[in-house]
Amino acid sequence: MLYTNQKTGEVDQFLKSQMQNFEHMTIACGYFGNSQLKRYENDFLKKIANGGSVTLIHGLGMWEGISPQLNATLNNIQQKMDGIHSAHNSGIYFLTERRYHGKIYHFQSGKHEECLVGSSNFSHQGNFQNLEANILENDSSALAQIRQFLKNLMVYAHPYQDGAIPIKQKESLKQKPEIIKAPDGFRPPANILSQPVSFTIPLRPKPKSSLNITFGKGRIDRKKNIYIPRPYYEVEITIPLKFWRPPLTKFVRNSPKEIVEFEAFTDTGMYFPCNFNRKTRDKTDPRPLHETSGEFQSAPRELLGRFIKDKLIDAGCMNFGDPITDDVLNDYGTNEIKVRKMTGNRLHLEF
Repeated sequence: MLYTNQKTGEVDQFLKSQMQNFEHMTIACGYFGNSQLKRYENDFLKKIANGGSVTLIHGLGMWEGISPQLNATLNNIQQKMDGIHSAHNSGIYFLTERRYHGKIYHFQSGKHEECLVGSSNFSHQGNFQNLEANILENDSSALAQIRQFLKNLMVYAHPYQDGAIPIKQKESLKQKPEIIKAPDGFRPPANILSQPVSFTIPLRPKPKSSLNITFGKGRIDRKKNIYIPRPYYEVEITIPLKFWRPPLTKFVRNSPKEIVEFEAFTDTGMYFPCNFNRKTRDKTDPRPLHETSGEFQSAPRELLGRFIKDKLIDAGCMNFGDPITDDVLNDYGTNEIKVRKMTGNRLHLEF
Protein backbone atom coordinates (compact mmCIF):
# COMPACT_ATOMS: atom_id res chain seq x y z
CA MET A 1 0.00 0.00 0.00
CA LEU A 2 1.15 3.54 -0.78
CA TYR A 3 1.06 6.40 1.74
CA THR A 4 1.41 9.84 0.13
CA ASN A 5 -0.22 12.60 2.24
CA GLN A 6 -2.60 13.32 -0.62
CA LYS A 7 -4.99 13.41 2.28
CA THR A 8 -3.15 15.66 4.71
CA GLY A 9 -1.71 13.73 7.65
CA GLU A 10 -2.09 10.35 5.98
CA VAL A 11 1.44 9.23 6.90
CA ASP A 12 1.05 10.40 10.48
CA GLN A 13 -2.22 8.53 10.91
CA PHE A 14 -0.51 5.36 9.73
CA LEU A 15 2.39 5.86 12.15
CA LYS A 16 -0.01 6.43 15.05
CA SER A 17 -1.81 3.17 14.31
CA GLN A 18 1.46 1.26 14.01
CA MET A 19 2.61 2.72 17.32
CA GLN A 20 -0.39 1.08 18.97
CA ASN A 21 -0.15 -2.23 17.10
CA PHE A 22 3.55 -3.06 17.46
CA GLU A 23 5.90 -3.46 20.43
CA HIS A 24 9.10 -2.33 18.76
CA MET A 25 9.80 0.46 16.29
CA THR A 26 12.84 1.94 14.57
CA ILE A 27 12.74 5.27 12.77
CA ALA A 28 15.76 5.98 10.57
CA CYS A 29 15.56 9.29 8.68
CA GLY A 30 17.84 11.94 7.32
CA TYR A 31 16.02 14.60 9.34
CA PHE A 32 13.79 14.78 12.42
CA GLY A 33 11.30 17.57 13.08
CA ASN A 34 11.18 19.08 16.56
CA SER A 35 7.40 19.37 16.69
CA GLN A 36 6.91 15.76 15.56
CA LEU A 37 9.30 14.44 18.21
CA LYS A 38 7.44 16.38 20.88
CA ARG A 39 4.15 15.06 19.55
CA TYR A 40 5.31 11.45 19.86
CA GLU A 41 7.41 11.80 23.01
CA ASN A 42 4.79 10.38 25.40
CA ASP A 43 3.98 7.56 22.97
CA PHE A 44 7.65 6.61 22.82
CA LEU A 45 8.07 6.63 26.60
CA LYS A 46 4.85 4.71 27.20
CA LYS A 47 5.87 2.03 24.73
CA ILE A 48 9.28 1.64 26.40
CA ALA A 49 7.73 1.54 29.89
CA ASN A 50 5.45 -1.28 28.70
CA GLY A 51 8.42 -3.38 27.63
CA GLY A 52 8.69 -2.29 24.00
CA SER A 53 11.50 -0.39 22.34
CA VAL A 54 12.00 2.77 20.29
CA THR A 55 15.16 3.42 18.28
CA LEU A 56 15.63 6.78 16.54
CA ILE A 57 18.45 7.10 14.00
CA HIS A 58 19.29 10.58 12.65
CA GLY A 59 21.18 10.45 9.37
CA LEU A 60 22.51 13.94 8.61
CA GLY A 61 22.67 15.95 11.85
CA MET A 62 26.36 15.39 12.47
CA TRP A 63 27.17 17.00 9.12
CA GLU A 64 24.49 19.65 8.74
CA GLY A 65 23.85 20.40 12.40
CA ILE A 66 20.56 20.51 14.30
CA SER A 67 18.65 23.42 15.77
CA PRO A 68 19.07 24.31 19.46
CA GLN A 69 15.38 23.48 19.94
CA LEU A 70 15.74 20.01 18.40
CA ASN A 71 18.84 19.36 20.48
CA ALA A 72 16.95 20.28 23.66
CA THR A 73 14.07 17.96 22.73
CA LEU A 74 16.38 15.06 21.90
CA ASN A 75 18.27 15.57 25.15
CA ASN A 76 15.02 15.57 27.12
CA ILE A 77 13.73 12.40 25.44
CA GLN A 78 17.05 10.58 25.84
CA GLN A 79 17.22 11.43 29.54
CA LYS A 80 13.69 10.14 30.05
CA MET A 81 14.51 6.98 28.10
CA ASP A 82 17.56 6.46 30.30
CA GLY A 83 15.32 6.76 33.35
CA ILE A 84 13.17 3.80 32.30
CA HIS A 85 14.60 0.50 33.55
CA SER A 86 13.41 -1.44 30.50
CA ALA A 87 14.88 1.02 27.98
CA HIS A 88 18.14 -0.83 27.36
CA ASN A 89 17.13 -1.58 23.75
CA SER A 90 15.95 1.97 23.07
CA GLY A 91 17.76 5.20 22.32
CA ILE A 92 18.65 8.02 19.97
CA TYR A 93 21.55 7.61 17.56
CA PHE A 94 23.38 9.80 15.06
CA LEU A 95 25.35 8.59 12.07
CA THR A 96 28.94 9.72 12.60
CA GLU A 97 30.92 8.16 9.76
CA ARG A 98 28.64 8.14 6.73
CA ARG A 99 25.69 10.28 5.70
CA TYR A 100 22.30 8.61 5.59
CA HIS A 101 19.42 10.20 3.69
CA GLY A 102 16.86 7.37 3.62
CA LYS A 103 13.49 7.15 5.39
CA ILE A 104 12.61 3.85 7.06
CA TYR A 105 9.93 3.12 9.68
CA HIS A 106 10.28 -0.46 10.94
CA PHE A 107 7.72 -2.13 13.23
CA GLN A 108 7.85 -5.54 14.88
CA SER A 109 6.01 -7.67 17.46
CA GLY A 110 7.37 -11.18 17.71
CA LYS A 111 7.36 -12.56 14.16
CA HIS A 112 4.85 -10.01 12.94
CA GLU A 113 6.74 -7.33 11.04
CA GLU A 114 6.04 -4.42 8.69
CA CYS A 115 8.08 -1.55 7.32
CA LEU A 116 7.32 1.77 5.64
CA VAL A 117 10.02 2.81 3.17
CA GLY A 118 9.89 5.98 1.12
CA SER A 119 10.41 9.72 1.21
CA SER A 120 8.87 10.96 4.48
CA ASN A 121 11.23 12.34 7.09
CA PHE A 122 9.98 12.12 10.68
CA SER A 123 8.75 15.71 10.69
CA HIS A 124 5.51 17.66 10.40
CA GLN A 125 6.26 18.36 6.76
CA GLY A 126 7.10 14.75 5.97
CA ASN A 127 4.21 13.21 7.91
CA PHE A 128 1.51 15.82 7.24
CA GLN A 129 2.13 18.43 4.56
CA ASN A 130 4.46 17.30 1.78
CA LEU A 131 3.29 15.03 -1.00
CA GLU A 132 5.32 11.91 -0.35
CA ALA A 133 5.69 8.37 -1.66
CA ASN A 134 6.00 5.62 0.97
CA ILE A 135 5.38 1.94 0.34
CA LEU A 136 4.32 -0.46 3.10
CA GLU A 137 6.54 -3.52 2.86
CA ASN A 138 5.59 -6.89 4.38
CA ASP A 139 7.38 -9.31 2.07
CA SER A 140 9.60 -11.55 4.22
CA SER A 141 12.58 -11.39 1.88
CA ALA A 142 12.47 -7.59 1.64
CA LEU A 143 12.00 -7.26 5.41
CA ALA A 144 15.07 -9.40 6.02
CA GLN A 145 17.11 -7.05 3.82
CA ILE A 146 15.72 -4.02 5.65
CA ARG A 147 16.56 -5.50 9.06
CA GLN A 148 20.10 -6.16 7.90
CA PHE A 149 20.39 -2.66 6.49
CA LEU A 150 19.31 -1.16 9.81
CA LYS A 151 21.93 -3.27 11.57
CA ASN A 152 24.52 -2.00 9.11
CA LEU A 153 23.43 1.59 9.80
CA MET A 154 24.21 1.09 13.47
CA VAL A 155 27.82 0.30 12.57
CA TYR A 156 28.15 3.97 11.57
CA ALA A 157 26.03 5.31 14.44
CA HIS A 158 26.82 6.55 17.93
CA PRO A 159 24.46 7.16 20.84
CA TYR A 160 23.26 10.73 21.17
CA GLN A 161 25.22 12.88 23.61
CA ASP A 162 24.30 16.44 24.44
CA GLY A 163 27.05 18.72 23.17
CA ALA A 164 28.40 16.27 20.59
CA ILE A 165 26.06 17.31 17.76
CA PRO A 166 26.84 20.52 15.83
CA ILE A 167 24.23 23.23 16.43
CA LYS A 168 22.90 25.17 13.45
CA GLN A 169 23.16 28.90 13.50
CA LYS A 170 20.22 31.02 12.38
CA GLU A 171 22.07 32.16 9.30
CA SER A 172 22.12 30.15 6.10
CA LEU A 173 24.55 27.23 6.07
CA LYS A 174 26.18 28.70 3.01
CA GLN A 175 27.48 32.08 4.06
CA LYS A 176 29.80 34.26 2.10
CA PRO A 177 33.14 34.41 3.88
CA GLU A 178 34.06 37.63 5.57
CA ILE A 179 36.67 39.47 3.56
CA ILE A 180 39.79 39.56 5.71
CA LYS A 181 42.43 42.13 4.85
CA ALA A 182 46.12 41.36 4.94
CA PRO A 183 47.74 42.55 8.20
CA ASP A 184 49.86 45.11 6.35
CA GLY A 185 47.01 46.26 4.09
CA PHE A 186 48.60 44.81 0.94
CA ARG A 187 46.34 44.39 -2.09
CA PRO A 188 47.17 42.58 -5.35
CA PRO A 189 47.92 44.77 -8.39
CA ALA A 190 44.85 45.71 -10.41
CA ASN A 191 46.30 43.95 -13.47
CA ILE A 192 47.25 40.74 -11.62
CA LEU A 193 45.10 38.48 -13.86
CA SER A 194 46.92 39.71 -16.97
CA GLN A 195 50.30 38.73 -15.53
CA PRO A 196 51.92 35.36 -16.35
CA VAL A 197 50.87 32.32 -14.31
CA SER A 198 53.74 31.15 -12.11
CA PHE A 199 52.47 27.59 -11.55
CA THR A 200 49.23 25.64 -11.15
CA ILE A 201 47.84 23.49 -8.34
CA PRO A 202 45.95 20.43 -9.64
CA LEU A 203 42.53 19.58 -8.20
CA ARG A 204 42.08 15.81 -7.98
CA PRO A 205 38.76 14.82 -6.36
CA LYS A 206 38.73 11.79 -4.08
CA PRO A 207 35.48 10.44 -2.60
CA LYS A 208 36.47 10.88 1.08
CA SER A 209 39.70 12.85 1.23
CA SER A 210 41.44 15.97 -0.01
CA LEU A 211 38.71 18.19 -1.51
CA ASN A 212 36.03 15.90 -0.04
CA ILE A 213 37.52 15.35 3.39
CA THR A 214 34.12 16.18 4.92
CA PHE A 215 32.86 12.81 3.62
CA GLY A 216 35.56 10.84 5.43
CA LYS A 217 35.41 9.43 8.94
CA GLY A 218 36.16 12.76 10.55
CA ARG A 219 38.31 13.53 13.57
CA ILE A 220 38.23 11.09 16.43
CA ASP A 221 37.17 12.56 19.76
CA ARG A 222 38.97 10.16 22.05
CA LYS A 223 37.26 11.42 25.19
CA LYS A 224 33.80 10.64 23.78
CA ASN A 225 35.03 7.88 21.44
CA ILE A 226 33.13 9.24 18.46
CA TYR A 227 34.08 10.64 15.08
CA ILE A 228 33.30 14.33 14.64
CA PRO A 229 32.66 15.06 10.94
CA ARG A 230 34.84 17.73 9.42
CA PRO A 231 33.09 20.93 8.26
CA TYR A 232 31.79 20.95 4.70
CA TYR A 233 34.23 23.67 3.65
CA GLU A 234 37.32 22.03 5.13
CA VAL A 235 39.64 20.92 2.34
CA GLU A 236 43.26 20.19 1.65
CA ILE A 237 44.79 19.73 -1.78
CA THR A 238 47.07 16.73 -2.09
CA ILE A 239 49.79 17.26 -4.68
CA PRO A 240 51.31 13.90 -5.73
CA LEU A 241 55.04 13.48 -6.21
CA LYS A 242 54.77 13.53 -10.03
CA PHE A 243 53.60 17.16 -9.89
CA TRP A 244 56.64 18.31 -7.89
CA ARG A 245 58.62 19.60 -10.84
CA PRO A 246 59.17 23.01 -12.47
CA PRO A 247 57.56 25.48 -12.46
CA LEU A 248 56.05 24.50 -9.06
CA THR A 249 59.44 23.65 -7.57
CA LYS A 250 60.85 26.95 -8.81
CA PHE A 251 58.54 28.93 -6.54
CA VAL A 252 58.03 26.55 -3.59
CA ARG A 253 61.40 25.89 -2.00
CA ASN A 254 62.57 22.38 -1.25
CA SER A 255 62.23 22.64 2.50
CA PRO A 256 63.21 19.85 4.90
CA LYS A 257 60.88 21.43 7.46
CA GLU A 258 57.23 20.52 7.90
CA ILE A 259 55.72 23.50 6.05
CA VAL A 260 56.52 26.33 3.62
CA GLU A 261 54.31 29.31 4.43
CA PHE A 262 52.72 31.88 2.11
CA GLU A 263 49.95 34.48 2.11
CA ALA A 264 47.13 33.91 -0.38
CA PHE A 265 44.99 36.53 -2.13
CA THR A 266 42.17 35.21 -4.32
CA ASP A 267 40.31 36.46 -7.36
CA THR A 268 37.22 36.74 -5.13
CA GLY A 269 38.91 39.16 -2.73
CA MET A 270 39.73 36.68 0.02
CA TYR A 271 42.93 36.68 2.05
CA PHE A 272 44.29 33.85 4.18
CA PRO A 273 47.59 32.33 5.30
CA CYS A 274 48.41 29.12 3.46
CA ASN A 275 51.19 26.58 3.24
CA PHE A 276 52.66 23.63 1.45
CA ASN A 277 53.54 20.81 3.82
CA ARG A 278 55.33 17.50 3.47
CA LYS A 279 53.06 14.50 2.96
CA THR A 280 55.06 12.28 5.29
CA ARG A 281 53.97 12.25 8.92
CA ASP A 282 57.27 10.69 10.00
CA LYS A 283 59.16 13.56 11.61
CA THR A 284 62.38 11.55 11.43
CA ASP A 285 62.11 11.31 7.63
CA PRO A 286 64.93 13.56 6.34
CA ARG A 287 63.58 13.91 2.80
CA PRO A 288 62.62 17.48 1.80
CA LEU A 289 59.28 18.60 0.40
CA HIS A 290 60.01 17.96 -3.28
CA GLU A 291 60.83 14.32 -2.56
CA THR A 292 57.86 13.37 -0.40
CA SER A 293 54.95 15.00 -2.27
CA GLY A 294 52.84 17.38 -0.22
CA GLU A 295 49.59 19.16 0.53
CA PHE A 296 48.42 22.71 0.00
CA GLN A 297 46.05 24.13 2.60
CA SER A 298 44.87 27.33 4.20
CA ALA A 299 44.83 28.26 7.87
CA PRO A 300 42.11 27.62 8.81
CA ARG A 301 41.41 24.98 6.17
CA GLU A 302 37.80 26.11 5.64
CA LEU A 303 38.94 29.32 3.91
CA LEU A 304 40.49 27.49 0.97
CA GLY A 305 37.35 25.35 0.84
CA ARG A 306 35.12 28.41 0.71
CA PHE A 307 37.17 29.81 -2.15
CA ILE A 308 36.88 26.62 -4.21
CA LYS A 309 33.43 25.32 -3.28
CA ASP A 310 31.60 28.65 -3.37
CA LYS A 311 32.93 29.17 -6.90
CA LEU A 312 31.51 25.80 -7.96
CA ILE A 313 28.21 26.41 -6.16
CA ASP A 314 27.76 29.93 -7.52
CA ALA A 315 28.51 28.65 -11.04
CA GLY A 316 25.65 26.15 -10.67
CA CYS A 317 27.94 23.13 -10.99
CA MET A 318 26.92 21.66 -7.62
CA ASN A 319 24.85 22.42 -4.51
CA PHE A 320 25.92 23.09 -0.96
CA GLY A 321 26.68 19.72 0.64
CA ASP A 322 27.58 17.99 -2.63
CA PRO A 323 30.97 16.36 -3.19
CA ILE A 324 33.41 17.73 -5.73
CA THR A 325 33.74 15.25 -8.60
CA ASP A 326 35.52 15.17 -11.94
CA ASP A 327 32.16 15.86 -13.59
CA VAL A 328 31.70 18.97 -11.44
CA LEU A 329 35.11 20.29 -12.43
CA ASN A 330 34.48 19.44 -16.09
CA ASP A 331 31.24 21.43 -15.95
CA TYR A 332 33.06 24.32 -14.30
CA GLY A 333 35.74 24.29 -16.99
CA THR A 334 38.96 23.76 -15.09
CA ASN A 335 40.56 21.33 -12.65
CA GLU A 336 43.40 23.51 -11.44
CA ILE A 337 44.11 26.70 -9.54
CA LYS A 338 46.28 29.25 -11.32
CA VAL A 339 48.88 30.76 -9.03
CA ARG A 340 50.76 33.98 -9.61
CA LYS A 341 53.72 34.76 -7.37
CA MET A 342 53.77 38.34 -6.10
CA THR A 343 56.31 40.12 -3.91
CA GLY A 344 57.66 38.40 -0.84
CA ASN A 345 55.75 35.26 0.12
CA ARG A 346 52.47 36.40 -1.45
CA LEU A 347 50.46 34.29 -3.90
CA HIS A 348 47.44 35.19 -6.01
CA LEU A 349 44.96 32.34 -6.61
CA GLU A 350 42.66 32.22 -9.61
CA PHE A 351 40.04 29.51 -10.04
